[in-house]
Amino acid sequence: MTVKVTTNFNFSLKVKEKLENIQEKFGRGLEDIATRLQADAASGKDIEGKTFDKYNDKYKAWRGEKGYQTAPPNLTITGTMLSSIRTDIRKEGANVVGRISVNDDPKKVEGNLKYRKFFGLSKERLAELKKKIGAT
Repeated sequence: MTVKVTTNFNFSLKVKEKLENIQEKFGRGLEDIATRLQADAASGKDIEGKTFDKYNDKYKAWRGEKGYQTAPPNLTITGTMLSSIRTDIRKEGANVVGRISVNDDPKKVEGNLKYRKFFGLSKERLAELKKKIGAT
């Protein structure tokens, strides 16, 4: 006796649904990281959670004269640099590519990065992101 079982399994639909699910999780994970980068920098912490080095005396005096916060260093004068952090998720062939970028003046961003590591992914946050999207 033989039992024959057939089904119309839509493999491409399942793959598409899985990819869309990964994209959604990836997007939420990147948004979370971007928000935390902004909050950390505003509170004077780098990507590793370490406190930023203090402003040098000359710059601290200038900030004080202008009415800007002098302690803890928070990289904020107008707020445009940190508020310009954006995320982007897109499909490239079989891959899902995510990006976090700072859309402010590149020279200002590079100058700040020389002294304070406010932008990037720590090993811990990268591992956290991978866990959220189910990647290992």
